[in-house]
Amino acid sequence: MPTPRSPLADAGRQSLRFSSAAKSKLSFSSTTSASSSLRSASTSSMLPPRFDKSDENTPWSTFIPVTLAEGVVEQRLELPCDGPPGVLSVVTFSPRGPRTARTQTAVLCCAGCYECLEGPSCLYNRLASELPQQGYTVVQLAYRPPADDEEEATEDVMTCIDWLANRFGSLVLVGWSMGSAAVVEAAYLRRHLPSLVGIVTLAAQTSGTRNAKHLQVPLLALHGEEDKVLPAECSRTLVQRAVSHGANAKLSLLTKDTHQMESAFPHVLDFIINLSDA
Repeated sequence: MPTPRSPLADAGRQSLRFSSAAKSKLSFSSTTSASSSLRSASTSSMLPPRFDKSDENTPWSTFIPVTLAEGVVEQRLELPCDGPPGVLSVVTFSPRGPRTARTQTAVLCCAGCYECLEGPSCLYNRLASELPQQGYTVVQLAYRPPADDEEEATEDVMTCIDWLANRFGSLVLVGWSMGSAAVVEAAYLRRHLPSLVGIVTLAAQTSGTRNAKHLQVPLLALHGEEDKVLPAECSRTLVQRAVSHGANAKLSLLTKDTHQMESAFPHVLDFIINLSDA
């Protein structure tokens, strides 16, 4: 029997548009807000044509934009990377102010197989609205096109990890659906880095997660019991793989949640904050 993998990975995606101007160096644009700001890319308040509200694969049913708190800086960056098109697109949300334990922590948010920086039920946008107010930096990653393969996605996550490890003392990985496999494998391949302190998986697939048994950091796996795309048993298998070799892993099943992970936000938020306060 094949290992469960997100069916979205076989569905095909529209390619992301990348600028070729930054293939050899980092480029960015920056925004600072004193009140609030609507994201200008991948966060239109209207439902994108490829998102069908009746489709259970749809990442969200109601769009929630990022609200920039006072002093929070939004930057859109292109990181040089291996493989075409030679750049990786990320958006960062960072606080200004004195450096503390929390300002030394970055949270890397990794999507599934949609062009979905905002995450399931816009959870990544909600993290970007909340966590920078508490001192954290939130990074939203867009995989290189076609972005439908967990191995290439893992490479993209590792590119971000390497970049962030030189800038932050602590790093938390969050992955949804196919992105769960990408963050688990990337954490395994970068397990020598002391900056990796925790992982959250959301509606995880089991394909690509066999190395969960080698994880050396706390893992929280969240899954909706009403998920018709990937059954909750996928996350149960992931956690069993981890704990069978002594890893600190926990499974939380959300009774009414679908693949959109509608009620996951407070669980993710608490996990991240508790890691920093431990």
